[in-house]
This record gives sequence, structure tokens and C-alpha cells, in this order.
Amino acid sequence: MADQRGLSKEPSSGVTSAEVERRAIRVLFVTGSGDDSEMATALGNHHQFCVTTVSADDGLDRVGANTVDCFVSEYRLDHGDGLEVLASIKRTSPALPFILVSDQTVEGLAEKALSAGATDYVHHPSGDGIGLLAHRIRAAVDHQRNGRTGRLSRQNEFHRIYRALETAQEGIALLDDDGEFIYVNQAYADLHDYDSDEMLGMTWMQKYADHEVERVQDDVLPLLYEEGTWSGKTEGLRRDGSTFLENHSLSTTADGGLVCTIRDITERKERKELVEYYRSVVEDVFGESEVGVFILDSSFDIAWINQATERYFGLEDIAVEGRGMTELVGEVLKYRLAEPETFAEQTSDAYEGNESVGEFQVHVLPDKGRDERYLQHRSQPIESGKYAGGRLELYFDITERKEREEKLEQFADIVSHDLRNPLGIAQMYLGEVRRNGVEGNLDEVEQAHDRMETMIQNLLSIARGGQPCNDRTPISLETVGTRAWGQTETADATFQIEDGEAVISADEDRLQAAFENLFRNAIEHGGTDVRVRIGTLEDGFYVADSGSGIDPEHRADAFERGYSNGNGTGFGLAIVHEIIDAHGWNLTITESSDGGARFEVGGVEFDAAHARTDG
Repeated sequence: MADQRGLSKEPSSGVTSAEVERRAIRVLFVTGSGDDSEMATALGNHHQFCVTTVSADDGLDRVGANTVDCFVSEYRLDHGDGLEVLASIKRTSPALPFILVSDQTVEGLAEKALSAGATDYVHHPSGDGIGLLAHRIRAAVDHQRNGRTGRLSRQNEFHRIYRALETAQEGIALLDDDGEFIYVNQAYADLHDYDSDEMLGMTWMQKYADHEVERVQDDVLPLLYEEGTWSGKTEGLRRDGSTFLENHSLSTTADGGLVCTIRDITERKERKELVEYYRSVVEDVFGESEVGVFILDSSFDIAWINQATERYFGLEDIAVEGRGMTELVGEVLKYRLAEPETFAEQTSDAYEGNESVGEFQVHVLPDKGRDERYLQHRSQPIESGKYAGGRLELYFDITERKEREEKLEQFADIVSHDLRNPLGIAQMYLGEVRRNGVEGNLDEVEQAHDRMETMIQNLLSIARGGQPCNDRTPISLETVGTRAWGQTETADATFQIEDGEAVISADEDRLQAAFENLFRNAIEHGGTDVRVRIGTLEDGFYVADSGSGIDPEHRADAFERGYSNGNGTGFGLAIVHEIIDAHGWNLTITESSDGGARFEVGGVEFDAAHARTDG
């Protein structure tokens, strides 16, 4: 049974049916049953082809002089296969173009078909367009019509034109419309372990494994013939069967041939994989570390930084990888530091000779989204590995250590100065007692020792000040305030609780210490007859006095350790601030209704109903 298609289509404007018939390529299409198939139908609907579908036996009978331009056979037939049909056709009509098609992947089929004399092999999965098959048929028929002489002439022409390309580092090849190499430079041949002359006449399919041939036919060639160019990666095949990864560029020529260039990128891929492995190791070691890390390449460009570095310097929203370190220091980092010019000079000096740098400290200033920090800087050259010639820069967070050092310095100040004075007084009067036996001097000794006891308590309060208050219990302001007043030398001063019902959750001992320091501060600066009041606010409480108050310009410094404008130790208000801060509250200074100082504590949660009082 035969079915003829393609000539019944309406001719385009200005072209007669006779001309369409004369120009059409006559295709004898062998299908499994001899009936229409998806490929045969699609091809027959193309005005350039006149397609007749036949069975294998009918096809052999229909082959004759000038009746068929191209013979196409499916591989899987009801009886036998397309290779058997090919063998029969080659015995009777060896010059007739023969194309074998298969809608399934068959290992080694392409090589078998070409070795048996097929003009071409096309892998055509079900549902694909007909463009690739149509192109192959046209190329095969054009080749047959033009004759072998024309093709050899083109080979010689291309060979002369591109002989100068023999020195090119990239592999360059020219393929004719049959997919055979008509020019191969030595660089191309070397990649496949051949001499260039050996490859002439071979097809491109012989240089790729079967699975890669099918991928190229299915994915690459349809795009190539649609766009005219294609570039991507393919896997080439060497003589010994080993493969290599290549960058591959293809472009079509006017006569249906191809220009092909390839470059072996196997080593580059391996280097990329090595870099990725190196990076993963670095990230595993330093990625979650609290040590800030900069890795610089041999040009001192930033190759990698970790999250700690981004956090310390506030670089989360800045793209720094690939940026020059000197540029980053000069344009970004130094403006975030307390001593920018010193930092810039110390780092740039290291880059000039790429030498190890002694440790130095970096003070990072606080800003929006960035905490104040003290960092210890270390830097040394990288002598081997991927980043040989570069630098490793480390930043250790020593903020807590600096805070401890500051506390130690404050302790030393108290011990060396404030404690030394009352101790000296005590020693002086004890000497008088020994010499003269005057008992009255013991009062002075007792006062000196009392003052030292107060300072020791201050030291303990400072030592505990930075610790959070986790041991809290409900307590009324009246209770803790009254206890604190009872522990304070008050002379003629008066004390008043204006909201005795207010109950808060606090560390009782530490809150009492805060009240004691506020009371002593009021008496020291307001006089022995000062009036002290405790009252509540909407979100906290206050302690107010009738003393001289604190000037607004000095209020910001009043909580600094060592600050004093009288005979105090300068630590009382600092202790108060640390205790309030340890509770998670906030502390501010305003003026009281009596014209004295009013210390307001906010952010406090009350455990019982209370009413706000006017301070």
C-alpha cells in the first residue's frame, strides 16, 4: 500500500503546480506497516517534498531511474529493520541517498548505519518537528545532484583559504553538508589524538560517543539550523575512547556546511572544581567562626570574607569580593574606625612588601546596624595553594576583654587613689594613738575605715554591674526604699514614698544598692537637710531630691565611672546605671519639682495596680 503526499498543496503566489512538482524532492518513505507515520505525514505536508509511504517490499520495487530522489526508512519495521532495507538498496541503487531514522535511542545505531553506507542517520523522537530531517534530505539530494566533483572543489577551496589557521590555538574545522570534515587544523586534530589528514572524510559523529551524538542531534542541531549559530559545551571523544570537555561553537555556511571551533576546558573545569572545593573547605573552617577573615589573592583583591567580618565592619549590604583591599580600606573601612589614618597606613605598609604584620588593635565605631567593637588585627602572606602570593587577614573580637581591662583600670584607680587617702588618714591617727594615747583620734580612724568599706562595696557593685538580673522577686518600692534609707547616713534629710502600693519584679539586693547610692548622692550634693522622694511613672519610677540638681550639659557624663563634682568617689551613679541596665530598664536625669535632680527609671513592668504621682 502506498500513499503519496505533498503535491496536492496549493502553490505559493506566482508558482505553478507543475513548477512545484518539478522542484519538489521525491521521497520514498518506508514505514513499519507501509502506512502513514507521524514523520511521513509531517514531511509530506511540506511543499518542498513529494512523499510516498511504502512497506519495505514495495519500496524496493518502486526504486528506479529518475523516480526517487531520496530513500528514507524507519529503523523498526514490521518485518526486519531499516539496516536490511539499506543493504538491499545499496545493491541495486548504490548512488541513491539513503537516510535512516529512528524515534528511539539505539546504542551504536548511528555508527552501524554510516558504516553500512547510509548517507545520514537522524534520531527523531516522537513529537519533534520535522526541520532536522527535512534539512538532511535536502542536503543529501543537493549533494547527489551537484555530484562529487563539486564537493571536492569546495574541499580544496576551503583547504587553501584556511591553511593559515594551522597555527591557531583553538581547534578549527570545516564540515560539508554531509557532516564530513573537509578541513581540520592540527589543534583540532590534536584534541582527538589524530593527524589532521586522518580526519578528512570522517563525519563529526565519529568523534563523539553515541549518547552525545543523540544529544547534539536532539538539542543542538535544531537550534543551530534555526538561529544559524550555536555555542555551548560538548564532550569530545579521543582515539583511545577517553573523553574531554570542550567549549564548542558552530555556525552554518551558505552551502549547508558548518564552521566548528572547539577548545579543551577539562583543565579549567578541574581548576574550577578545585576552587569550589577549596572555598568549601575555607567556609567549613571559617564560615561560622567568630574570627573575622579576609582572604586576598595575589593582586590583593578580596577573594573571600566570612560572616563575622561582614558583621564586625557592617559590610552585609556591600559587595566586596573581587574588590581591591586597598580600595575597600580607603573608601569604606577606615571611615568606620576611631583611628582611620593609622589603620590605613598600617595595612597599606603590609601590602607593599607582602610581609607579616605585628598585631594591632582596631576600634570599630558604632553605627546603625553595627555595634562598637575592639578587634585585634593579624595579617600574614599566603605562601602556597590557590591564593599563594596573597594575604590572610584575621580580626579577633576582643571587646569583652577591653571592657574587663577598663574595669581593672577603674579598680586600680580606686585602690591606688581613693582607698589610699582614707587608709593614710587611718594610719596617721593610729600613729597618734600609739604616741600620745589620745582616744579621741579613734573617731577619725573609724570614719576612714567606714569610707573604705563604702568603697569596697562600690567595687563589688561595679564587678556585678554588667551581669543581668535573673534572680528577681516581686517587691514594693516602699519596702526596698525604706530598707535602703535605713542603711544610709541621712543626718537631717527626710524621705518620702509617694506610691507605697507599687510592686515591681527586681533583684532586691541590687535594687537596694541602687537606691542607697542615689540617696548618698542626694545627701552629698544636696546637704544634710535634703528632701528625697520615691514615686511612680507610667512605665517605671523615679527618685527625686531637693538639692542643687545636675546641669543639663553634665547629665550625659554623670553616669561615667569616676565622674564627680564634689567629695564623692565618682562611682555611685555609675553603679546605679549598671544596676538599672542589668534589669533591662533605662535611666535618665531631669529636674525635680523642687529644683533638684530627678532620676527616672523607665521600661519597668508593675506587678500590681498603681497610680502615677506628680514628681
